[in-house]
Amino acid sequence: MENRAGCPVEDNDKVLTDELKIAGIEVLVNNTVVGGEVKTHITGALNGWTFERLWYYWSAKGNPGLILDKANTLHENHGKVVRVQGHCGCPPPKEWASQNTDDGKFYVDTYHIDSQIGLQALANAIKE
Repeated sequence: MENRAGCPVEDNDKVLTDELKIAGIEVLVNNTVVGGEVKTHITGALNGWTFERLWYYWSAKGNPGLILDKANTLHENHGKVVRVQGHCGCPPPKEWASQNTDDGKFYVDTYHIDSQIGLQALANAIKE
């Protein structure tokens, strides 16, 4: 993904909308400019997950997150570009999974996604 920090808001809006649509993630258009590193009106949402564009990657947060089995499969196939907790060392999900107090299962609730293929892979895992 391209570094969008410092780019004009209107250009960011178009690029980010395209990235989300390609991945099958709902595009949310905010009335005001949002974002720290990347100024835009665009964020994303999918089945309780939120997506915010940062420097050269997307940050995704879900509640409760991806169940550990799905997180492991995603990591096996895309762990270098769909990074658990945004960790640049790309550790396995079990190192960052949290136990949900409601059901006792383990989940991963935060990712940083560095490529369009990775964004689509996470969206697919969320939809399953």
